[in-house]
Amino acid sequence: TTPMLWLSTVAGKDNMDPAKLSLLTDFLVNFMERSQNGVVLVDGLEYLVTSNDFLRVLKSIDRWTETAMASRSRLIMSIDPKAFDPKELALLERNREVVRPDAKETWQIIPERI
Repeated sequence: TTPMLWLSTVAGKDNMDPAKLSLLTDFLVNFMERSQNGVVLVDGLEYLVTSNDFLRVLKSIDRWTETAMASRSRLIMSIDPKAFDPKELALLERNREVVRPDAKETWQIIPERI
């Protein structure tokens, strides 16, 4: 029941060309609007930037973020900070909660009652 989408230039049933950013945005936005309280994981944003202009990707991420907040979905994005210059990284982190693997905070997951 959970849709999985692979960014790939190779055609396939569950593949999407990373250069077609507007299609990806439509897919993610539609998913979040349909599934209140859903979770979206975008892994490797740097791959999207290799196929698109950085500012175009940033604009899409802003739209995903707005939709996630409005639909009470969770948007989790994984990036390699070494793939971006400091200005780009600052723009990606702006208005978002950043979790780093080397952070001193200790995270505790408390399961919800079903």
